Amino acid sequence: MSLKQGKNWFAWDKWSNREPGLFKQEFQGNRGIALCSKCYYMESEEKSKTKMSSKGVSQRQNNLTWKRYSDALNGGEDKATNQGFRMVKGTLRTYQQHKLGLSAYYDKRWVLSDGIHTEPIEYHI
Repeated sequence: MSLKQGKNWFAWDKWSNREPGLFKQEFQGNRGIALCSKCYYMESEEKSKTKMSSKGVSQRQNNLTWKRYSDALNGGEDKATNQGFRMVKGTLRTYQQHKLGLSAYYDKRWVLSDGIHTEPIEYHI
């Protein structure tokens, strides 16, 4: 993609950063896994920085690593545990929830055999 084409989608300087609808760079790294929206793991080799998101899975209570994301991408089943407090009939109670953690299941589009490209789900119903 040329720089001229990129200006259609990405913020390219401090003034265009305020333009609504443009994508803003959140993280720059050398590898990443995106299982679905709001569920990704990115790494930077330079300063060993990572950025991750895991919708529905507590990052503090579950040791989320590159291997867990990679295993989920390759069809492995990932288990997670969430713990917390909840009000039930006026009393504060603790809860512990065991659930399916990371998953590469994506029901919005059909993922093609290369694992990267997608098509509208209507083509495969």
